[in-house]
Amino acid sequence: MSGLLEIVSPCRRLAIVGTTKNAGKTTTLNWLLERLEGVVGITSVGRDGEAVDMVTERPKPRISPPTGTLVATSRATLSRATAKLGKVSETNFRTALGPVDIYRVESPGIVEVAGPVAAYQVAQVALELERCGAARIIIDGAIDRRASASIAQGVVLATGMALDPDEETVYRITLAHCRMLDIKKPPIDAPDGTGVWSHDHWTPWEGSILDRESLPIPEDAEYFLLDGALTEGIARRLLKKKSLGIVVNSGSHLLTGADLFEKMREEGFAFYARRAIELLAITLNPSGGEKRNEAAESFYKTMLSLPAPVFDLCLENERGIVHAPSH
Repeated sequence: MSGLLEIVSPCRRLAIVGTTKNAGKTTTLNWLLERLEGVVGITSVGRDGEAVDMVTERPKPRISPPTGTLVATSRATLSRATAKLGKVSETNFRTALGPVDIYRVESPGIVEVAGPVAAYQVAQVALELERCGAARIIIDGAIDRRASASIAQGVVLATGMALDPDEETVYRITLAHCRMLDIKKPPIDAPDGTGVWSHDHWTPWEGSILDRESLPIPEDAEYFLLDGALTEGIARRLLKKKSLGIVVNSGSHLLTGADLFEKMREEGFAFYARRAIELLAITLNPSGGEKRNEAAESFYKTMLSLPAPVFDLCLENERGIVHAPSH
């Protein structure tokens, strides 16, 4: 069994998250769909698989699931599919493109996938895919649509030179995203809600934190617990305080951006998650090319010290794990 396949096979719910557009997320999805055994169910947090990117107007790789794959997508995407799809089930959810239903691929071809964005809806769609016979679920996401990661057992992070022309910058930003996704559980029994933890005492806050002009965190506070996302605005207000532990529901709730996250770490802030997400592997897109070249080789070597097994699926042949660090 291939290295990447061996890593992801035990995972019943897998999210593929891209650090940016054209990071190789769809390439990773297709690679896994071709090789995973059993019935696979797929959905997307938002829309994916379209021929042309709606923002950049650049051609995009298409999603091509094999026969038997279950696809949760909006009805409006069916007219653009070349795969023959048969409806299996309906859901109660809608997207901007209409109702989301479950389809089975009856003959192979290309599909677009447009699923719900809210985490609880993604979770319900995953349950429906399993009810329809999927042995495992792959959720196609993006770094700014992290609902995929929040309901998955494991994450594959796709990154590439589309993130920045400088490979050292790509490494730095990707490393920050790895750290954000892979934060561990706190050393305290963190309750739900927003508030502060001081000397084994929990003080919950009422109302929305976004409505507060200041964050009344006492000097003896050890942890600041959040029920929602750590946004850039909240993070910048926290930087004015002394360093402390920050607890969120999962790594998918860290929405600060890579640079601000790293600045907080440098200032002594520590990050924890009530529900830990396991970063399983990292896939690379060196340039979008399919052949080995010096740039791809250099990029691959630069990324090898990332804190998860690294694969380059865009080269002619999969290379396997050259470096598989322990967490």
